[in-house]
Amino acid sequence: MKSNTLFYFLLFGLLSDLIFAQNDQQQFNLRAIFGIQGSQIDGDYYAGYNKAGIISGLTLYHDFNEKKQISFSLLYSQKGARKNANPEKGIYDYYRASIDYVELPLQIYHRFKSFTFFGGLYYARLIKSSESNQNGAIVTGVKFKSSDFGYLLGGEKSINAHYSAGVRFSYSLIPIRDYFFNGQIYYYNIIQRVFNRGLYNNTLSFYLSYTIMDSGKKSQ
Repeated sequence: MKSNTLFYFLLFGLLSDLIFAQNDQQQFNLRAIFGIQGSQIDGDYYAGYNKAGIISGLTLYHDFNEKKQISFSLLYSQKGARKNANPEKGIYDYYRASIDYVELPLQIYHRFKSFTFFGGLYYARLIKSSESNQNGAIVTGVKFKSSDFGYLLGGEKSINAHYSAGVRFSYSLIPIRDYFFNGQIYYYNIIQRVFNRGLYNNTLSFYLSYTIMDSGKKSQ
């Protein structure tokens, strides 16, 4: 685990240096991010952003001009799915899937007054995963895949010179697990409805970011 963590930090530093190679005219800033997210897995029997998790890490931003930015991040992201039992309503089955990733998003930003809108792609590497239900731990021959690749969309609101608040939606473009259920499963995403290739992460995140370093020393 320690060697994997070191690898991702080195990768973050190397790619950041390649993407944001600095000269006197360029401006960049480094921000720490921490937030919560609700997750579900499209293609299983459960719906709703019921699995809570955290998202945290570092993001390096580069300013192209006053309105355009690009960023590269190293994040720890907890995803999965959850269904709670409710004995009072006669619901006794329970399910929980916990999937933890190291995530590397690349995003493009557009500023509009105090708001910033963004979109991009991410690659995530599985750290650990577990499943359980009302009978205890689940051991299945169909494992979660070691990688996740998808797109993300979102926006941020500047609070002051150091803090911003943001919301982010992300969705897998490739299956995180092969399809193995019996019966008819409904996919909310039209691409997955057509191809029906497996299970997909679907995540909604809310976070705060804090500017640690700003080479432009801009006041907002």
